[in-house]
Amino acid sequence: MVPYTTYVCEVNYQLVLVTKDKKPCLNIEMQKRLEKMVKEIFLKLNTELTKFTSGEYYIDMTIKAGTTFTASKFINSLKTVTSRLLRKEFSEQLNIFYSDSGLWEKGYLFMTKSAENDIHLMEAYIQK
Repeated sequence: MVPYTTYVCEVNYQLVLVTKDKKPCLNIEMQKRLEKMVKEIFLKLNTELTKFTSGEYYIDMTIKAGTTFTASKFINSLKTVTSRLLRKEFSEQLNIFYSDSGLWEKGYLFMTKSAENDIHLMEAYIQK
């Protein structure tokens, strides 16, 4: 929880990013590097990463944030930075899949996380 002078706020979000055209381009080494990058970005943006999982074509994160959190700016920054760094560090492997500059699909799944949220929504988004 993030304590403030007059209230306490804790909001948990789930964010899922998928690669363009769901190409299975993220090998284990890239997935580990992505997790490290994401943790560094979260620290800089004063946001807490509480869960990170990944697969060959997606990353799934749970985020704990306060009231100053701006989702669209945060997500766009995260997508831009991770795409740029991964494409730089793993250019040989990723150039097989992508010739242009982007790695992630334009869209993303972003929802508040609660006991009522169904895992099927996330699975449907990844499989879509």
